[in-house]
Amino acid sequence: MMRQATENDYNQVWRILRQAASWMMANGRDQWDDKYPTAEAVHGDIARGEGWVVERDGRVVAYCAIALGGEPSYDQLDGQWLTPGPYTVVHRAAIDLDYRGHGIGHQFFAQAEQLSRDRGWASVRVDTNHDNREMLALIANRGYKLTGKCYYFHGGRHVERLAFELPL
Repeated sequence: MMRQATENDYNQVWRILRQAASWMMANGRDQWDDKYPTAEAVHGDIARGEGWVVERDGRVVAYCAIALGGEPSYDQLDGQWLTPGPYTVVHRAAIDLDYRGHGIGHQFFAQAEQLSRDRGWASVRVDTNHDNREMLALIANRGYKLTGKCYYFHGGRHVERLAFELPL
């Protein structure tokens, strides 16, 4: 079951995010680390109603932020977005290692796409690191197109992410 996250979910969400960050670091991925995602970002997601969880067997097994207010770093895209106007953003998606490969990532993206359609918005956007093979495969499978690169300031350095969009 997918639902909006509440503060009561925070500890389980945080466990999943830290597990994902540890896995990325152990596997040489440069997406997340011991500084990101932050607790403040997750609390903010939940407070804004943008945090989503998937429950299985009575426990939270996945988390994702689905933002309806845009992403400031996307305003300076090194490339070209496919559609103008408002869009939905997928951020901070993580699935408990024991539940990967069960279609949960597709559920998050389907929810983001439906939220955009419900508002009459033109697209969903997402960014990821060049070495996040799982996310790259998921978004390619869902038809997202590479539109360019965006940049964040993280851990004292500027980081580059590949930006994708699915026109609806």
